[in-house]
Amino acid sequence: MDIFMVDSNSQDAEDPPLDPEHNICGSAHNPPGANCASQGGPTSVATCKAWFWALWRKNQEWLTEQLSKSTADWLGGLTCFVTGGGGGISSEATPNIHNKRDWYGEAQYGFYDLLISKTSILITSINWQL
Repeated sequence: MDIFMVDSNSQDAEDPPLDPEHNICGSAHNPPGANCASQGGPTSVATCKAWFWALWRKNQEWLTEQLSKSTADWLGGLTCFVTGGGGGISSEATPNIHNKRDWYGEAQYGFYDLLISKTSILITSINWQL
């Protein structure tokens, strides 16, 4: 199995004043003069969105090339999006567990167990149970 990891931070990279509570390039929660260049990232909040979207396009080209080279029986993609698990980030779970109409998942926390063989993939969602 080949698993390809792709950076998807571009999906949360907006112009600095937009979406202040969910924008990694936002001016609301990045300090003045923020600079990630020492780690290979954007040089400023003003260049942040363009930097992440350029990385996204570069990742797409790389992924297309790697997928065409793969001889694996299974191909997988891995990226990361905030799940709403806490720490002040947005949550997909309703605060009222009895409100099933707005309930988007089994719980705020959980993970997946993958069992992969040559002929099958079994995915089990393991979550906190009510």
